[in-house]
Amino acid sequence: MYFITVSVFSDSFKSDFIVQVFSGVVLSMSQVYGVSQAPTAILIYLAVIVYSPISAAFAVLGAAIGTLTGLLLTDVDTYAVAGGVYDGTWGFNGLLSAMCLGGVFFVLNWPATIAVVLCSFLSTFIMNVLISPFAEAGLSPMSLPFNLGALLFLCVSSSGYLVRPNAVTFPEKHRQEYRSLHLQETQEESPPTSNLNDKDEGMEKNVLSEVKIV
Repeated sequence: MYFITVSVFSDSFKSDFIVQVFSGVVLSMSQVYGVSQAPTAILIYLAVIVYSPISAAFAVLGAAIGTLTGLLLTDVDTYAVAGGVYDGTWGFNGLLSAMCLGGVFFVLNWPATIAVVLCSFLSTFIMNVLISPFAEAGLSPMSLPFNLGALLFLCVSSSGYLVRPNAVTFPEKHRQEYRSLHLQETQEESPPTSNLNDKDEGMEKNVLSEVKIV
């Protein structure tokens, strides 16, 4: 009987935990505008999906990273339950970081995806560092962790793996333009097939003429 009770309690705790984390991920979007309401968050998510499905996917990824990292950095029994993590406060900086780097300021590829994950972690860690001194002053860090984290990644992105778009529009267009440019460069570097065929035919004619002379 004891084991059955513990099992039921454990399953109930896991279910509540998943629901609370999911709530934090959803509410992270509305917290960008200082609102902690699920209908508002869902409407904004739908608007982002219409604008760019890639941005919406990265928004969910960044919010999940920020929420889970917030749980690791805070006391689950006190602050996380009372508010902060489950109401999206710790997730929206990761959400903004992921949307910023995930296809907007970096063309979508695997290095950019890794940068998104790292920047989402970094912005949440910066939030953890700033929240205490700001709380003593009666202030909130708001989106400062996102600004610092994203700016750092944009400043150090000098490698050829992180590609910047020529003009910032939306992720799908950046990806399409990059692939078109890459395909064009590949075609310019490779010699035309017709020229190779002409060279082969010329070599065959020379060989035949030499055979006839012999």
